[in-house]
Amino acid sequence: MKDSASFRMINQTENTIIRNSVSKISSDVVSFLDSLKDFLYISFYQKSNGNLSLKIFLLNQKHKILVEEIENKDLIYEAGLYIGFIKKGNFHISLEFLEYLNKIHKISDLKQLWTSIRGEKSVLYGNNIRKEMVDKIPEGLEREDFVLILNQSNEIIAFCRSKVNRDEIDALKPKEVIAINLIDKGIYLRRKQ
Repeated sequence: MKDSASFRMINQTENTIIRNSVSKISSDVVSFLDSLKDFLYISFYQKSNGNLSLKIFLLNQKHKILVEEIENKDLIYEAGLYIGFIKKGNFHISLEFLEYLNKIHKISDLKQLWTSIRGEKSVLYGNNIRKEMVDKIPEGLEREDFVLILNQSNEIIAFCRSKVNRDEIDALKPKEVIAINLIDKGIYLRRKQ
């Protein structure tokens, strides 16, 4: 059975879902997306296994023109920069989009945590962030903060949510979790092909 697909600009409901979810992460990102809402597209398709996929993409001007020229939008699965997906009424941001936002300095309000070399390997296996895995912890870290996890080369390897305040970390044991791994780059290797 062949997968069926559709690709179109996001509607108001989808825009609201994205805004509400992103507002919990960063006000800078909400403003950025508001300025580009005419370039946000959704790809939704029913896979042959019955699963529905709702991926969101950010197009540039050239992509948008090309997409608009294609009459049969059902032929398009992906275009532009993948920024995340919608599932159960929530938008889940992608690491690709976080890397892009970091590169253009649009997420300066997000805290950053650096892992050790051993810690990086553990993160890429999908594990949560333990105290022993961290080389540098940001000042002002608070429980429930969203945090970018960087490796020794300053590459974003994961996106997490803090479980503790900065002033609690010193009292923790090395194996205690300080942040929950929401998504990491290792997911692409662990995912079924």
